[in-house]
Amino acid sequence: MQASSTPWGVRSRLRRAILMGALSFLFAGACDVMDNQACDQLMPGDFSCAINGRSYLLHVPQNLANPAPFVVDAHGFTETSMIQMGKSGWREMSDREGFVVAFPQGNGNAFNAQGQCCDFLNVTDDVGFFRAIVTRTRAAGNIDPQRIFATGFSNGGSMAHTMACTTADVFSAIAPVAFSLSGLGGPINTAMVAAACGASQPVTMIQLHGTADGLANFNAGLLDSLPAPQSLVGWGQVNACTAAPGAVQRFSANTSCEVRTTGCEGGSRVGLCTVTGGGHLNIYSFTSMDTGMTVPQIVYPMLLDAVAAQIAAGNSR
Repeated sequence: MQASSTPWGVRSRLRRAILMGALSFLFAGACDVMDNQACDQLMPGDFSCAINGRSYLLHVPQNLANPAPFVVDAHGFTETSMIQMGKSGWREMSDREGFVVAFPQGNGNAFNAQGQCCDFLNVTDDVGFFRAIVTRTRAAGNIDPQRIFATGFSNGGSMAHTMACTTADVFSAIAPVAFSLSGLGGPINTAMVAAACGASQPVTMIQLHGTADGLANFNAGLLDSLPAPQSLVGWGQVNACTAAPGAVQRFSANTSCEVRTTGCEGGSRVGLCTVTGGGHLNIYSFTSMDTGMTVPQIVYPMLLDAVAAQIAAGNSR
């Protein structure tokens, strides 16, 4: 068979264009205009919304819980809200569990997260943007203030860490994927990174990371982010955890989660889900193939259990 004459870089761009086109076709019929009243009334469906000149996608399930949890799911660097909506599994999980999910769009397909990634001019107020999305969605319907979660992939995962550190009065738990707690541009030292986080109250953190991640390296981090195991240690310090390492829940031969369920302030929990062999760009699909479960199916029950423990301990929003 004759080898393709198309350069690898061109083929890669073509694949990305095809993916973007397919996702656009899939969701174009479901997304409405940006000023649609559904963005302010939590009508069932998928909608494009805008606030303060920034856009995001909003998914409201048919079986909306009352009150409903709310998940903010952020895309990776160079990607889009539509790509994240199509690959993360949170849209499908919201239909199963009856919660609302928003997919913010980063300026220039990037978010200004803590540390050195990935709004490199450091000019965008993404913390304010995420907070505004939550404020608007809460005003639109009966959102449970105790169960507002942040998650995201890569740069979006870094934004989840950022929101927990800066907006713990809003987000009770986070589930970053393929990115660790960052050091605000300073030295990569676990204690210093934890101290720089500055969360105003304990926040549950369950991180999922692949050991074969060649970008946000599992054992070395990326830029000024901690290695994944040290991210767990760092969040243990943020939440003043005193207990020994937590129990391990195994989902397959390659995927397991260590979660500290006791000994952390305010009933909070810290955890790391390790996906042996999982890479960076394929982490959602690899985890699904390995376990038969999506990432949300693995982490969402942990977030709900953690929030119940936080409420019982008086750590409320």
